[in-house]
Amino acid sequence: MASEKAVESAKMFCGPALYAASATHARVTLANVSPNADGLRLLASNGNWSEVLALAERLETEVAAKARRHPLKYATVPRSTSPPESMFLMSSKHSEEELSTTQLPPVTDVTAAAISSLGLSTDAAARSARLPYVLVQVTANLKMRRIAAAKKVIDALGDIEGEGFRHPVTRESFAPFSLRLVAAFLPLYVGAPMEAQKKLYALLEECLRHERQCSANSTVTRIPAVLGDDVANQSAASVALQRTWTQRVLRVQRVLLHVHIHLNQQSLAHRLVEQVLCSEEIWHHKFHDLSDELYQLRHTLQLQQVFCLALHVGDASHAQVTHVAMQRIAAVNGSGTSTGTSPSDAVSNTNLCKLVLLSCDAFSAVFKGEYKKAVILFHDVIDAASHMKQALSTAADGSGRDGRSSPNSDGYISENELRCWVLQDICANAQVSYTTCQAYCSDTDPATLMSTLCTTLEGYAKAEPHVLCNSDAFVESLVRFYTLSGDRKANLNRLEDLLEVFRCDRRSLPSLEALV
Repeated sequence: MASEKAVESAKMFCGPALYAASATHARVTLANVSPNADGLRLLASNGNWSEVLALAERLETEVAAKARRHPLKYATVPRSTSPPESMFLMSSKHSEEELSTTQLPPVTDVTAAAISSLGLSTDAAARSARLPYVLVQVTANLKMRRIAAAKKVIDALGDIEGEGFRHPVTRESFAPFSLRLVAAFLPLYVGAPMEAQKKLYALLEECLRHERQCSANSTVTRIPAVLGDDVANQSAASVALQRTWTQRVLRVQRVLLHVHIHLNQQSLAHRLVEQVLCSEEIWHHKFHDLSDELYQLRHTLQLQQVFCLALHVGDASHAQVTHVAMQRIAAVNGSGTSTGTSPSDAVSNTNLCKLVLLSCDAFSAVFKGEYKKAVILFHDVIDAASHMKQALSTAADGSGRDGRSSPNSDGYISENELRCWVLQDICANAQVSYTTCQAYCSDTDPATLMSTLCTTLEGYAKAEPHVLCNSDAFVESLVRFYTLSGDRKANLNRLEDLLEVFRCDRRSLPSLEALV
């Protein structure tokens, strides 16, 4: 729970009525959760990253000790392309869902001889058992903007791509893929972007190789149903593996895009963007993880990023083509929109796509130096988003739900909730951009202007503190304006109190001084 001092500060900032309307949730703490993976998930969903870190360190120590006492129980076999048939014979009791994961489940019902034949050592089993909790520690540190601490955790492992993290028989890595990905791109944040690019391309090549092998295996192999359940399981696992490696290819490519942009490698960035968009379209038609509507919304948001990238590098032609593509998606969505008037209809794909297009028009004005026009357009985005939120307020009040997970949460997020998050993100970015553009088109003296801009952002924060305190772009902008306006220390202390109440525990806060 937030300290009494922080609560009183937040009440004074928001006003009693607005505070009472916003502070409706009680944050889950370490004392409220079970000391296991479920507890980690609940703490993370509630922003208590310092407690996530503490619990992950504790669980890492415990699981390493257990793995050394019972290495057979914690032995895992990494799977890359086509697992040996013996693996499926050992794990035939496991469900298809389990077979779709990155590694086979802990082996609890096999003989010592079978484990010995796999070549797993006690040290390797202990190391493998620890790594998921190491990943959580790295993630928690990154969430708290503690880059040096995250790097220290990864460096303590040694070379995560080295022999110590390879299965002695299959030669495949048993480290969690997410940990390998973070270790590859982290050099970007410590001043070594070329090292990050080199590591990411090596990881991408491995993923592409496995993806090609899986594709070849699934194409060549034709398994008759009469051959039995074990062979059928192998076929299902092969499809799951191909899906896994395709997902990993896309993840690495998305991270590489940030590196190319950072290094101003424009042609490589454009080429990679086109590859990602094409691959994701193929993925959607093949697996249908999202509904068609939600996929189109995500595609529109990705095109917005492409549009802004084109503006950033001065490619007006590419920006125009991308804008037309977004208009086409909005038109298709609009033609199939229902005429219902329920509150949830306000946050439809059509309305959200229109907001994205309007935001793009505003960004275009910014890059042309037409700041007054941009101010008007961003204000239009804010107004439209506010009306959509107002239409949802009655339904939200009736449901009594908030965006944080509770101990009884099943982790399910509806498509309507996802659209609401998109709406909040669009609105928060427009509020930041609207305020920033005002700084470029006002004739007011600097001191008065900065004070006015701070007041504008604070007004937004008072209206929706639970939303905007969780927007990195908004918090960073407010810190920046506080720094320029003077009286920085008092303002930042008050902002820390606000974040403690509406975002996370105080120990999890990033250093606000470092955001400037």
